[in-house]
Amino acid sequence: MVGGGDRLRLSYLGSMPDIPIDIIPNILSRLPVLSLLRFKSVCKSWYNLISNPNFIKSHLQQNSTDFRILILFSSYHRIPPCPPLISIFFKPSISLSHNCQGVVEHHFPLRSFDQKLNILASCDGLLWIYLGPRQLFVWNPFVQNYRSVPEPGEFEAPDSGDIAVYGMGYDSSTDDYKLVVVLLGEDVGSTIIEVFSLKSNSWKCRVINFRHRILLDSEGPGIYLGGSLHWLEWHTEKDTSVIVSLNMVDEKLGEIPLPNQLDGRFCLKNLGVLNGCLSLFAVHNLWVMKHYGVKSSWTKLVTIPDRICGHKVSPSVPLCFSKDGEGIVLKDEEGQLVMYNWKEDVAENAFMAEDGVQMAAIVFAESLVLPSNYGSGCESFTGARAKSNRLH
Repeated sequence: MVGGGDRLRLSYLGSMPDIPIDIIPNILSRLPVLSLLRFKSVCKSWYNLISNPNFIKSHLQQNSTDFRILILFSSYHRIPPCPPLISIFFKPSISLSHNCQGVVEHHFPLRSFDQKLNILASCDGLLWIYLGPRQLFVWNPFVQNYRSVPEPGEFEAPDSGDIAVYGMGYDSSTDDYKLVVVLLGEDVGSTIIEVFSLKSNSWKCRVINFRHRILLDSEGPGIYLGGSLHWLEWHTEKDTSVIVSLNMVDEKLGEIPLPNQLDGRFCLKNLGVLNGCLSLFAVHNLWVMKHYGVKSSWTKLVTIPDRICGHKVSPSVPLCFSKDGEGIVLKDEEGQLVMYNWKEDVAENAFMAEDGVQMAAIVFAESLVLPSNYGSGCESFTGARAKSNRLH
């Protein structure tokens, strides 16, 4: 909601004579990004409102429970053209069978015909992407705005085979977005942590000596929640996994305790966020930390079998839940999104990839945040907005 000194005079009321002016920002803040981009052309006052930084933050908060499943395709045969990047809208407040309401195609302006796109991390509607050596960008695919990012001194390409964790988070104290790279150091027990500030357009590097910890090969990016980034490491002395956290404000490291009932010696490769809670998938069991940082709040939510109604399911954290908690969206090993009602043990296809195409999926929030507004001295661009289609 835009208020106080930032209140804007909304003059376009011809078609809405009975709606108080003060209510219009609240109504608009609940609408999808693509609708708001169209409404910017209604009149100058609406353009100024929707472009206002306070409105952008309000819109992000109002739509925090609605998100998209972002799907990145890649060909097994690596034959051009590269498959597209699409997103599917998901609203957890409605039943799973009515969630796939449409798809949006996203095209990064600098991506060539045969170039692979890697998503390193995401936060608040921004994607940190890698196209190749010295081609790092932060991109909002809905407003088609991006800015370049210099490559850090220590960097491993996502397809190099080396162990690395990439992450992205928000520093509320400085209104800044930060990129994080976590790598194994050359010395035994050492970890390299590099942090990039979009506002200062610079990297900071430090080497942390963990005598008894080594970085684990996690699936997917570091998990941002509660103002901190999270990833998994292995404690060699305790012979167990540990969840490491990095606070985005003071950049201090911490640990999140595992549930008492969970044997950390089993392979723990998957952290996630479900309905605003830190989640962990281990040995077919999905755990959720209902109160962040409180060990006793870990709850085993559901046991997910290897096969669900004929689908062999990937061993990873489910992408999202329906509001009633009975419906789960998972990815199976054949490149399909599966909507599974675990109480009734029934499943249906949400999205299916074509033959010969590999599919990666992450949960993604759409927003109006402009990466080019953070920092200076970097390449930036705003182009045509994303293209919306319907699922058939």
